[in-house]
Amino acid sequence: LKSPLAAIQGAAELLNEEMPQVDRAKFVDNIRNQTKRCEVMIHQLLELSTLEAQSYLENSHQFDLAACGRRQVSQLRSLAESAEVTIESDIPKNLPFFGNEPLLGSAITHLLENGIQFSPKEGIVFLSATIHDDRIILSVRDQGNGIPDFAAKKAFERFYSFRSEERGKGNGLGLTFVQEVAELHQGKARISRLEEGGTEAAMELPVNLIFN
Repeated sequence: LKSPLAAIQGAAELLNEEMPQVDRAKFVDNIRNQTKRCEVMIHQLLELSTLEAQSYLENSHQFDLAACGRRQVSQLRSLAESAEVTIESDIPKNLPFFGNEPLLGSAITHLLENGIQFSPKEGIVFLSATIHDDRIILSVRDQGNGIPDFAAKKAFERFYSFRSEERGKGNGLGLTFVQEVAELHQGKARISRLEEGGTEAAMELPVNLIFN
């Protein structure tokens, strides 16, 4: 929180000085943007703290994981459009699953937001859901420069954030949340650079949680 708070303080102090109205409006916008950044970070910290306090998966029920994924894509289209990025998906019509739907929905959202963060303008963020052997793989691929190996090793650490050339740094909490959700569902999270360019971030969930 130090970075956005410092930006807010600096802009507020400058507003005490005489300046053209255009410059004043820019500083006011900066305060609004940094305040929003603080709000998002606090929300994610509370969300993550609640999740880390769970020793087992709570509030599980049967639901359609495919429909859950499509909802997250729909909800993030406006964010993608503002970043001049397109979200595409390849998800089965139905993917019955037993787990915590709100948590998995939030985890998919964080994966998509991470993809948007590292996508160039006019890039494509691609969400897929596939079944391989005993695993369900929820994967998000972007068309950015690709995450370096040293950053991939730290990507799931709390507050670690690799700078995107396109959009700067995130707050380093989203992928930590994804990992916690995956592990509560007896799965795991991973991230890697793609040979063809870009990054793939994914959750692997055990297929034995599928119901008939």
